[in-house]
Amino acid sequence: MTATTAAERARDVVTVQRSVNEHGTMTVEVHDSNECRQVVAFAADLRAVFADLPEGTTLPVGMERLHARGNCWRVTSVGPTGRGDPGRDATESVRRTTEPTPRATR
Repeated sequence: MTATTAAERARDVVTVQRSVNEHGTMTVEVHDSNECRQVVAFAADLRAVFADLPEGTTLPVGMERLHARGNCWRVTSVGPTGRGDPGRDATESVRRTTEPTPRATR
């Protein structure tokens, strides 16, 4: 297994592009890079936090790349503290937006 770099474990602010589907996966867009990531796994007890998030929800998350799976990622923490406490971190940091995330100019 390949070691995960610090950059791949960094906390990112993401917007939900596609909500969790029947296969337990979702698509998010990273604000800083406009990169789309396929989330296919969640740390213990975090799946419930993401299960009902609507598209357009913005929140900070910790993620790690799953190297053996292409462009697939695991959410390791959520919220500003990174502790993954669904009761406090998620509700304090989730912001629902109705406008699309602005794209960087090229």
